[in-house]
Amino acid sequence: MTTPTAKVSLSEAARELETTPLKVLLLLKQGRLTGAEDAGGTWSINVDSLEALLALDPSCRSERPVGGGCGGCGGGCH
Repeated sequence: MTTPTAKVSLSEAARELETTPLKVLLLLKQGRLTGAEDAGGTWSINVDSLEALLALDPSCRSERPVGGGCGGCGGGCH
């Protein structure tokens, strides 16, 4: 039996990342975060993906897709 993945709301993820809900949606679209949208249009973000993004150097939390490198840390985190 698998345990359910911990999730947070779109607005909570935005608070944690010190950004806007719109930016969180962009990060979801880019694959930098994972989550799911329910039938009512409410998003929930997987805590594991949020923690992984938060673990990066702040200069590496750019809008660039994974593998593109932001240059902030020399590209070592991508």
